[in-house]
Amino acid sequence: MIERELNEDWDIFFRNGNQVFVRGIDQIVQNVRVRLQFFLTEYFLDETIGMPWFEQVLIKRFNIDQIENRVKQEILATDGILNIQKFIMNFNPAERILSIAFKAEAESGESGEIVINLEDIISG
Repeated sequence: MIERELNEDWDIFFRNGNQVFVRGIDQIVQNVRVRLQFFLTEYFLDETIGMPWFEQVLIKRFNIDQIENRVKQEILATDGILNIQKFIMNFNPAERILSIAFKAEAESGESGEIVINLEDIISG
C-alpha cells in the first residue's frame, strides 16, 4: 500500500510541485501518528474512532494505566503493526506533560520508533 506523505503541519507534502508518497515502515509510522492524534468523535461519519484525549486524559485526575492501555490498543490496531517492542510513557505532574515513546515492529520485520508529546497533539 502507498499513501501521500504528510509534512510537519499534517498537510500533503509536495516536492518540486509533485506529491510525495510514503510506503513501508515510514507509511506505518505515519499512520500510527495520525491514529494517535485523532480525537474521539472528531470524524463525523464514525464517532467511535480516535483517542479519548479530552474524555480521559485532559481531566484533573486521569488513570495513567488506562491511557497506556488505550494507546497500546491504538498502536496495535494500526494496519501493518505486528507488536510493540518498547513502550515508555512519562507524565510530569508538575508541568502536566505527557510523553509517549515506543518502538513497534511491522509485519514486514522492519521497526519504527515514534515519540509523541500530548502538547504536540493538542496544538497540532
